[in-house]
Amino acid sequence: MKISQLVYRDIFLFVNALRLAWIAQTIQSRPLPKVIARLETLRWLPCGADAEAARRATLRACRRLARWTGALDTCLIRALVLGALLADREGVVLHLGFRPGNAGAGSADGHAWLTLNGEPILDPETGGAAYVESLRLPIRRFSRDTTADLS
Repeated sequence: MKISQLVYRDIFLFVNALRLAWIAQTIQSRPLPKVIARLETLRWLPCGADAEAARRATLRACRRLARWTGALDTCLIRALVLGALLADREGVVLHLGFRPGNAGAGSADGHAWLTLNGEPILDPETGGAAYVESLRLPIRRFSRDTTADLS
């Protein structure tokens, strides 16, 4: 693969991740299943993107959108974006979990993580190991309007 192809692929993934991050911000006003359904039906998303390149593009896009607009850059937003970028393949699952919080009785910390074929992909070192999983949602895109293979 030529250097220019790598650069174009990375730019294309970043632009799509930025678009997805903007749409994922609706989690503030819409239920999670509706946000996921919207992300799964978007047209012209990359098909066959390298998982690591998609992870890097997701992290960059979420950080930049937060810096430029004040948008959320949370584990849930990042998991939704990466899940949508990789949703053309089998085995992409969004997990939500909780653990007791440090602030005192009745508080809890939440975390969202993404797995690909059972392996954590967004934060590969820990995944959601410290959290009790409470929800598991597969993410799958069935659109015919995708770009050509990017691998």
